[in-house]
Amino acid sequence: MEKGPLVLLFAVKSEASFFRVPPHLVDRVTILYTGIGRERALKSMERVLELRPRLVISSGFAGAIVPDLKAGLVVHNADCSEVFRKIFRSISVRGAAFCCVDYIVNTPETKQYLAGMLSGEIVEMESGEILKSCKENGIDAVAVRVILDEYNERIPDAVSRFVAADGSIIFSRLILETLKNPGLPVELYKWWLRSRLSAKALAEKLHLFFGKYCDLAVNDL
Repeated sequence: MEKGPLVLLFAVKSEASFFRVPPHLVDRVTILYTGIGRERALKSMERVLELRPRLVISSGFAGAIVPDLKAGLVVHNADCSEVFRKIFRSISVRGAAFCCVDYIVNTPETKQYLAGMLSGEIVEMESGEILKSCKENGIDAVAVRVILDEYNERIPDAVSRFVAADGSIIFSRLILETLKNPGLPVELYKWWLRSRLSAKALAEKLHLFFGKYCDLAVNDL
């Protein structure tokens, strides 16, 4: 197997806030941020392919669209290869059916619609293009996501108006949204705390995954 890097993709930096590359892999793991959405994920694959990676991991937040997936639960794409499913079982990460769309899903009604129409369990925006591109180019790839919002939870509509595609805050818009809705800061703080807990849970499972993966490939890294 070609000794290319292990590429870990997040949409935005907040998703990776607790992840640290294991010391013995600092020269082997490359972290890239794609930005939010399908188009940006696909564009990021140009850089990924230049790296000639041996493995690509699409990671970050996702929303649950079925009742049994709770906030903080880490899942992987159920259609990954048996080699990866074995690793995920050993670290208690369950498989899920991914539903990838090109718009932010922030209402229970839309989640229920997607669950029925697309037979998915979680929804997010980047992994579909990433996994497809990797498959077309013969690169091993998996998606590992943590549930941020549950199937019956609503993310404030204002978020999509003041969060840029790279995850940064557009403060002028945030101030405007707060003036229109004085209760917004309290609600946003709740989601900020949730995102921190979810990012921490994701980082813990990613560390375990890298450990198990490297055990399998110890003579090839």
